[in-house]
Amino acid sequence: MMGHNAMAGHIEGRIAFLKTELRITDAQQTLWSAVADPMSTTAKDTPSMPNCMSMMQTSGLYPKSLPPVRRPRRHIWNPFVD
Repeated sequence: MMGHNAMAGHIEGRIAFLKTELRITDAQQTLWSAVADPMSTTAKDTPSMPNCMSMMQTSGLYPKSLPPVRRPRRHIWNPFVD
């Protein structure tokens, strides 16, 4: 799985890809920075997914185990059974 730094690097690459695909010009750079900087900051400040799941489990927000799913019985007519 990706670590914390790998995820931040992935976001930086994604931001660069979006900038290229959107063809951001020098005149649009200040507006683009207003979008890209929060994306980058959020990615660096957000814990990785495994950490997030374990934090949720220890805080009680996410149950450690789920109850079994109850499925309705299928009633199929069988001519050989009374």
